[in-house]
Amino acid sequence: MSDAGASSSNAGVARAERRVRAYVEDIEPFLPAQAARLLTQALLADKKFRPLRVLDLGGGTGDLARELLAAWPKASLELVEPLTGVGELARARFARLGLAAQTKVHVGAPLHLPLAFSPRSFDVVVANLLSEEVGTPAELLEEGSRLLKPKGRFAATIVSRGSWAELTNVFRETLRDLGRPEAVAALAREEESLPDAALLTTWARDAGLVDVEIELSRFTLLFRSAREFFYAPLVESGPLLRWKAVAGHGEHLQDAFFFTKEALETYFATSAPRSTLPMTVMVSCLRARKPQ
Repeated sequence: MSDAGASSSNAGVARAERRVRAYVEDIEPFLPAQAARLLTQALLADKKFRPLRVLDLGGGTGDLARELLAAWPKASLELVEPLTGVGELARARFARLGLAAQTKVHVGAPLHLPLAFSPRSFDVVVANLLSEEVGTPAELLEEGSRLLKPKGRFAATIVSRGSWAELTNVFRETLRDLGRPEAVAALAREEESLPDAALLTTWARDAGLVDVEIELSRFTLLFRSAREFFYAPLVESGPLLRWKAVAGHGEHLQDAFFFTKEALETYFATSAPRSTLPMTVMVSCLRARKPQ
């Protein structure tokens, strides 16, 4: 390999390592871990339910999978994780816990729908905060229904309407002050694209699922500053790209985010305890059943 090729390869490895470190240190312990607890409670509420085959979509380093296997020791579990390094951590963790024989980890597998599993393959399909990675929540529900056996259970956590309200309220006023009515309209469409409980229920029923139950939880994430917020891996890998699409390109993008950042810093410096920047995330935990 040439020096240039080796340098490019090393740079690629370094980027991959940074992505894994960012996920493990700055993403998974926060919102995904809290949302996973909602899924655990929802799936384990029925003490008589004893699934034999479980699919964990976007399972990260395996926290949720470990909890489920502890409750269902006779079950086998397949975990799909698109980020290779994170999936390898899950595989190593299962081996360390003596769960290698019960688990199969698909690493670096894109979550394009439909997935490469046969219909009616699983007793449980679970997805934690995954809808942005696979398409719309409606598509995720349809895929979950396709993969479930009759009487199987589907459970998912989904970021829902009302999330990031502290940012969007300031962002909207900034765009208005900049004379950007088209961007204000785009932001409204972006906010409306996040589903509420009624819409999720409709999508679940349209996908052929029954006994639909939804629990809405509110989480408050604290950031030290607006700059830390915009550069947080949880935000960069989630809603930031959509907000940038709302703002536009070039100077429009730069002005919108510069003045939004300044407004956030000014407002929360006087209104929030210890000058912290709180952000609300609304998470719907949906569970449903595939009929006989």
